[in-house]
Amino acid sequence: MAKRETARFAPTVAALAADYIERDAKPRKRSWEADERTLRVDVLPVLGRMQASEVQRKHIRALLDDIVARGTAARPNRTHGNRVRALLHALFAFGIRRELLTANPVDGVERQPERPRDKVLTADEVRTIFKALEGERTAMQSYVRLLFLTGSRGGELLKLRWEQVTLSPEAGSGLTCARASACPPRCLALPTIICRVALPICRRPVSEPTRETKFDIALAPIHRS
Repeated sequence: MAKRETARFAPTVAALAADYIERDAKPRKRSWEADERTLRVDVLPVLGRMQASEVQRKHIRALLDDIVARGTAARPNRTHGNRVRALLHALFAFGIRRELLTANPVDGVERQPERPRDKVLTADEVRTIFKALEGERTAMQSYVRLLFLTGSRGGELLKLRWEQVTLSPEAGSGLTCARASACPPRCLALPTIICRVALPICRRPVSEPTRETKFDIALAPIHRS
């Protein structure tokens, strides 16, 4: 009886998606706009008018199969299909937490196998990238150089704060990159060449007036002799 009552008042997928974006994605995810676009482009045209409680695994599989089929035989669109699957799982899990649904139709829908893509830049490609940086701000140049020299992820460097950086020759230069909450911090030793590159610093206090963008503030350069 309780399941039937829940199903009776379940929203459409479109309404659930709008609620998910406002209540869950926006407060928690910086990439909420990408989620909103994926729902608008890939999901809602197919499932939007259905009641969320009526969506079954067969509907999810058909949607994902169609997304994969948009690719080519040599490059099927499996990666994007898996991203959509993960988003749909989060969407219906949100509905369960809000007591709007009793089951997640994505459970039991398999991920698509993805082919690892390894890319090693040639020396000429690296020179081309560094040449293109010459017209950019010093902060941007430093940021890209640090990505190359440390092998860090972009988000790790953007979140870097001064207290995570050691430039003491006696103690050994290094930096500690904060990672996702489930992962321990990653410590990197800094060769001398990296210490000569302008390092990003922590964001300025919100109370300090500035016309710079968030990106400018995050990458304010430091010059050391």
